[in-house]
Amino acid sequence: SPFPFPSLPWTRLPFSLPVGRLLRMLAGHLGDHIQGLQVGARRARLPQSLSRKISNLELSYHVLRHLTAPYVDALVSEVESVLKLLETGCAAPSSASARANA
Repeated sequence: SPFPFPSLPWTRLPFSLPVGRLLRMLAGHLGDHIQGLQVGARRARLPQSLSRKISNLELSYHVLRHLTAPYVDALVSEVESVLKLLETGCAAPSSASARANA
């Protein structure tokens, strides 16, 4: 299976990522508390390619744990609204003004 956790429901994936384990590993190596994987990877002087992978994992975790049905529904509605405005020739609102009106 191309899915890395075939027996795990996709909704549980963010909570199965090894973010906490990596944080503990890096903090243990450094002998100090760290504020995130990216900081830990940099302070541990990991190779740049590995640091990038760790940073991507951390970013993915933070995005996935906040991804909810209401968030996705609001995003889809916003895209639909902007596309309708563009089809009618009106200028699309900026993301900041669209969020303020939501």
